[in-house]
Amino acid sequence: MSQFPETSDAAQPILDAESVKSFFQQNPDFLQQNPDLLSLIETTTAADNTSSLVHLQMKKLRSENQQLRQQLNELVEIANTNQTLADRLFNLAAELIGLTSSNASLQAILELVEAFIPHSSIRLTIFDDDKPTSNKTNHIAPDSEQRQLFESLLKTGNPLCGRLREQQLTCLFGDDSSTIQSAAALAMRVNDYDMILAFGSEDEATFSHNMATDYLQYIGRLVSPALSPLL
Repeated sequence: MSQFPETSDAAQPILDAESVKSFFQQNPDFLQQNPDLLSLIETTTAADNTSSLVHLQMKKLRSENQQLRQQLNELVEIANTNQTLADRLFNLAAELIGLTSSNASLQAILELVEAFIPHSSIRLTIFDDDKPTSNKTNHIAPDSEQRQLFESLLKTGNPLCGRLREQQLTCLFGDDSSTIQSAAALAMRVNDYDMILAFGSEDEATFSHNMATDYLQYIGRLVSPALSPLL
């Protein structure tokens, strides 16, 4: 049977809360072996005025169970969201393959990708000396100052999300930049050309700096081979 250390009457130890707590942590079955003590440690609360130790334990367990259930629900929701996104990416890949096989135009490919992200506008900025062939493309000279606005993006390949700088928005979206409240920009390289695939939205919540960017990179991997025959 678990017992407190014996001491002489002349030197009774002073037990503080931490000492008692430590003892029960080391002897979790102490009250079970000494049930008569339960009547001495009953507690009261403002809620019902007669809460027993068992009641408090049950209350704590219910709270922990509720937290675990909430965490489980969040994991299930994330899994469902990921599955939905995977299905949509699969459909996008299939449609891109179909367009590529039918010699579709650059405009048609960009419109298909644009529809993947609702309520967004798409722009493809290509760093070369050609002239625009679509109202959804921009062509910027590789040695221009505008390219320097995206030097970090082109070098690291990490997508930009959230509120881009005004100069960047103007470069990507032109006259439509004034309506863009949030944007995402993805660097790609196709046929030795650097380019940026950008999505803009009038809703500032569509793209944020702390959002996951995996799906943007997946889009880039799907779009790059579809663009290759057209450049």
